[in-house]
Amino acid sequence: PIITSYYAGTPLNLTCTVQLIAQVDTNVTFNSLWTGPGGQISSGVGRVSLSSGVNQTTVQFYPLNTTDTGVYNCSVNVSASGQQYVDTSIAVNSFKTSITVTALPAPQVTITSSGSSTAGSSYNLTCTVMVVNGLVVVPQVMWFKNGLSVGGNNISLGQLIVSGNTSIHTVQFNPLHTSDGGQYSCIANVSLPVISITSLYTTSLYNTTAQIPPPTVTPMASPSQTVSEGDGIVLTCGSQLNVYVDTQVMVATTWTGPGGVGVAESNTSLVGGSYQSSLTLMSLAPEGAGTYNCSVSVLPNKTQYVYGTSNYSTIEVALHTITVTTSTNTPTSGMNYTITCTVVRSPNVPSLPLLSWNEMTDQNVFPGTQSTIGNTSTLSVSFVPLYTSDGGTYTCQSNLSYPVQSIITKDTNATVRIPPPTVTITSTPIATSYYAG
Repeated sequence: PIITSYYAGTPLNLTCTVQLIAQVDTNVTFNSLWTGPGGQISSGVGRVSLSSGVNQTTVQFYPLNTTDTGVYNCSVNVSASGQQYVDTSIAVNSFKTSITVTALPAPQVTITSSGSSTAGSSYNLTCTVMVVNGLVVVPQVMWFKNGLSVGGNNISLGQLIVSGNTSIHTVQFNPLHTSDGGQYSCIANVSLPVISITSLYTTSLYNTTAQIPPPTVTPMASPSQTVSEGDGIVLTCGSQLNVYVDTQVMVATTWTGPGGVGVAESNTSLVGGSYQSSLTLMSLAPEGAGTYNCSVSVLPNKTQYVYGTSNYSTIEVALHTITVTTSTNTPTSGMNYTITCTVVRSPNVPSLPLLSWNEMTDQNVFPGTQSTIGNTSTLSVSFVPLYTSDGGTYTCQSNLSYPVQSIITKDTNATVRIPPPTVTITSTPIATSYYAG
């Protein structure tokens, strides 16, 4: 006997073919009889059927069951009855085969992902199901998320693709939302009631954790990024979340100042679709000028299946300083005397300041030649010579224009007082002689 092994649920044909060794020129009749573990196999329609052809008979199992295990025997009767001079005795031969039918194993199920798990990106989950070769049915494939059927406006289920013993089913997210994060399960089920298999299934699990994309962070300054020493400034950090972040999140803002020194963790509130946090700097000192860093962290309220993120941006706070100097502390009438106004602007201010000297009492404007080297601009007024009438209070005005949402003009004043020049009076006695009377 030939011993072979098969799986339940697969088809099998056992064929008995008769071939005479010697050539016969008379009419020969063949009769085949199949027997199995349950006795004689009769022709008919069903899971196990018998069909006949020329010189052969076939037992068809569609499909096999474990109860089909056993030895099968094909007995062939050959006769030529009714022919003169021919031995009409029946020639008998038989063929035996043994088959073993193993219980159908459960499907093998695996889930793989492709694309980016960042919200707003294209993302796919693919379920691959493998069954035994020749299985007479296609497994049913079902998707669930956290125990519920998969579905949604941004989710589409692809067609089941079957190739040989492999079935593939894909869930497409167009695009992925943070609410799509969760535990996904793919269930492959085989049902063959004809062999008493009502539900043979395998479940595969896959955790999809959605990544919140970094927010867009935009810092702003009011009234402007350039202020004078002692002025106040309000820095506002605005952060915009990706539109595909559709789960509840917590947004926190941290400010650091020049040199990376921590300034404050300020309250963040939702204003018109944008998260905003403000930092107020009062009476800005020179050491307060520099780079301010606004760091925004976005954390999910429920950390399972959603990853948080962060982003930052910087803004420069420039100090617009103005100083005045004089050529000497003790002006003297008739001497050459100079007062100088010096303005140092921040490198991030593209425009040059416009300087002018004014005498406050008479509101006289004194012309001069302004010079600029690097970020330093100077304007000097020379008195050649200095008169006593030149004494008084002089103001240097720095007019600086720069774009911050709109054109803003910043006036900064500095004063210097020229005391009245000193005047030296000398007398020389003259000797004269006179007569009395």
